[in-house]
Amino acid sequence: MSNFTNYTEVSADYDVDRKASASDVIVALIQTHLKKNLSVLHHLEKSPDGIHYDQAQKTLEQAYRILKPGGILAITTGTPTLCESCWIFNLHEDVLKRYKMRFMSVNQLKKILTESGFKVLNTLNVTGREIFESYTELEGPLRPSFRNNVSYFAEATPDEVEQIISLVTKLKDSNELQNFYDKHDKSDEIGLFAFCISRAVK
Repeated sequence: MSNFTNYTEVSADYDVDRKASASDVIVALIQTHLKKNLSVLHHLEKSPDGIHYDQAQKTLEQAYRILKPGGILAITTGTPTLCESCWIFNLHEDVLKRYKMRFMSVNQLKKILTESGFKVLNTLNVTGREIFESYTELEGPLRPSFRNNVSYFAEATPDEVEQIISLVTKLKDSNELQNFYDKHDKSDEIGLFAFCISRAVK
């Protein structure tokens, strides 16, 4: 999704030639639906089970409703497979299992888009560690400010957060943190998120 966290604030700075992109529209819809600022699709479900994504489907159906015939919708989102490519998400197996349930697979996303009236034109995985540069901070998980900005940690219980901190500290003290990162981070090979382009068929 768009990096914009407050659609109203951002759109106020648009000049007369600036048109909201489809991802901006989705952010606006999500924020309206949930009555709070939001920038990512996987935050929609309150209790994700990895199978049903009712709130995401309602939002995409609303996006279809307001787009003109032939309008293009561009979505960037994580997937369960792509979650495994980020070293941070591999710090605790149980947290990773729960976190992955927040994300639709590419096939699930395509199915929901099709059911919502879209024709999926293309999907691709976007690679590159530079996209989320903060994720390359090896000691990031030790800082509360870092954990507060990575939604993976919101899935962790306080005990699990402490276990993650303990593991990172242990790896750091034994000079193994870089090795853990190198072993588990596949973002340059597999990607960090999927990019999906669809057309509204009316």
